[in-house]
Amino acid sequence: MKRISLSEYTALCTQSDVSPNYSPQFVEYYFTKLNRKPVIKGKYDSTGRLIAAFPVLFLSVFPNSIHKRLLGEAFRGLGDIGQPEILIPVLPSESRITLHCFAPTASPLLLGRVQQLAQYSLKSVAIARSRRHKKLTHRVEAFFENGGKAYFTDSLDRNTYADLYIRLHAQRWGLSEYTLRHTRDQITNLYDNVFGLILFDKTEPVAAQLCFTYTGTTFHYVDFINSGVKISHDNQLSYGSVMMLLNLRKAEEAARLRNRKLRYSFGFYYGQTDYKAVWAEPENTFIGL
Repeated sequence: MKRISLSEYTALCTQSDVSPNYSPQFVEYYFTKLNRKPVIKGKYDSTGRLIAAFPVLFLSVFPNSIHKRLLGEAFRGLGDIGQPEILIPVLPSESRITLHCFAPTASPLLLGRVQQLAQYSLKSVAIARSRRHKKLTHRVEAFFENGGKAYFTDSLDRNTYADLYIRLHAQRWGLSEYTLRHTRDQITNLYDNVFGLILFDKTEPVAAQLCFTYTGTTFHYVDFINSGVKISHDNQLSYGSVMMLLNLRKAEEAARLRNRKLRYSFGFYYGQTDYKAVWAEPENTFIGL
């Protein structure tokens, strides 16, 4: 493995599929927030062609949950990375690539291309399945008929979206908006790769969803990061369900427009009792080495 520049990494990413947290824009932002020069390792084949690369910190593909423990307060300064599937740019090669680095939740899309630790998997990722959700579709229609509105990030300026998202997320989880200041900075600085919406019940903002996105050669990747939803005491109305379905449909539309397959990750899968089971199927990650 050889250290490469951010521009070389960017060029490789245009030839591959990458999950948003490992895209060049995010890599540059995260290392800048840590006040470090980006450390990116590259792998070359026998002809001298760059065939794989990844950002690294503490001998682990960066970022992942390990860095949260190792960096402490400095990690919080990055914002919110969600629960990322480690999908780094790896081109087809004659043999499996050895990373010489730890990738705890490597994407199943990299199986056969990256060396793995036996068959061990620490987590499964919840990947959205194609489903019509007829009952929820009727609920969405009723929401709009009763004065509901949805505004997606492509129709909101970055500061308006960031303010509303932070407010709703803070209210939902009992946090101060000040503690979310790093997430606000992350949203406004990376807004070109932010995907989500704000839901209004008439004039009141009631739900917000934050996703990151990146378009690769095969997939339009949408990574669900977090949300903030006002609790509804109406059993016939779930702001969260309306929000989730609308954002998923918007993502499907975005993938079609780009002529890509949609890969929509809800983060880690926690079993059939988890709300994600309504939306997604589990896919096992693996430990890449």
